[in-house]
Amino acid sequence: MALPARALESETQTWFTTQIVAPLSEETDLSVRVRTRHSEWFGDHRLFQYQLMAGHNLRDGLRVDGGYEQFRTSDERLEDRWMAQLQLRAPWQHGLIRQRLRIEHREIETLEDPVYRLRYLLGHRWPVSKRGCYVELRNEVFVSLSNEGAFERGIAQNRIGATFGQRVGERWRAEFRYQWGYVDRGVLSRGDHLVQFNLTWDGR
Repeated sequence: MALPARALESETQTWFTTQIVAPLSEETDLSVRVRTRHSEWFGDHRLFQYQLMAGHNLRDGLRVDGGYEQFRTSDERLEDRWMAQLQLRAPWQHGLIRQRLRIEHREIETLEDPVYRLRYLLGHRWPVSKRGCYVELRNEVFVSLSNEGAFERGIAQNRIGATFGQRVGERWRAEFRYQWGYVDRGVLSRGDHLVQFNLTWDGR
């Protein structure tokens, strides 16, 4: 986890995500995700992101995924990202422990060479009603694997927060999430409030 530090800049961002998950076979699925980011409460548009991911369930809660996503900012800066990840889910304390380890190959328009990053997420989700309502506490650490010292270094980000979710019918899931995101850019650090609204259709 990133060490506590007084942020030099701070901002509230609103993220809105829609996602569709469709089965390809009994153990394999494909997901498409689109996200927009805005300043404050759906203020100025900051970023558009889309993601395409394929995943396969192995055994005992173990899963592998691979995919691609693209980020485009409002001033037309571009990042292409290829990623592979391993997920593990296991029951614990009347809920579910979720771990995810992801490696990213990032091609950023303003950099000559690709950069690499590791992300580790740990979450604990548990039901709070019989109607499909749940709460999840989560923390995600971002570790730079590249030598682009002026861009990212070491533990570059840390996001800690909570999710309140509700299943709507058999296929839909709606979530509200708050995260506090710490970003280390060397000479400039940030401590941002990230408010997220997620809507997922799951056909599995």
